[in-house]
Amino acid sequence: FELNEIEPFVEEFNVIKKELYENSELLNAHLALEEMKANLNGTIAAEEIESFCVQAEDHLCVLFSHIGFAAKYTMATIKTIELQKQRHETPNYRHNLVILNRLMESIGVLDDVLVSEVYSANNAVVLLNNEEEVHPYLNLSPFIIDENALSGQFNSKLFFFRYIENGNLVYELIENRKDKLNVSEEAYPNVKEQYQAFKRQIVQA
Repeated sequence: FELNEIEPFVEEFNVIKKELYENSELLNAHLALEEMKANLNGTIAAEEIESFCVQAEDHLCVLFSHIGFAAKYTMATIKTIELQKQRHETPNYRHNLVILNRLMESIGVLDDVLVSEVYSANNAVVLLNNEEEVHPYLNLSPFIIDENALSGQFNSKLFFFRYIENGNLVYELIENRKDKLNVSEEAYPNVKEQYQAFKRQIVQA
């Protein structure tokens, strides 16, 4: 981003990057958590578990005190966009979406609607500055996809891109990493094309 003079959508990233390299407390917490993560791949003695948990909580408190800004952003799935045009009026776009932040608050959240004069990203998971406005936004697809949006169902089912296997994109469900979704030319080909287009753009750059 610096080399290409691109400002990040999440403007606080500029601050936290500076803090990570200049703030020993934040850097130490980050390094300690990485070390603890590596330790979890092995065996932890029973008498060390309590101390392990207390230390992890302390480090997480430091980490979250620096990334609290994330709460002001809204994650949403824009499922469909419909043009609304009346005679002698400025056209509007009706965005049918699910505010993903609300999925943690209650079960069975219904799709929502936002109307904007600007066309946004269709069938995409996006990050918004304000859940009452669809602009500005950051398109997170095809790295985060909503299977329910792709299949035309209500609510949301988020998958994160993990790796490529036999030419297919393999995604894992956010709630259960054992639940996988394969994207290929036959299954959700538009998602694979988005990924390939992104890859071509990066390689050319």
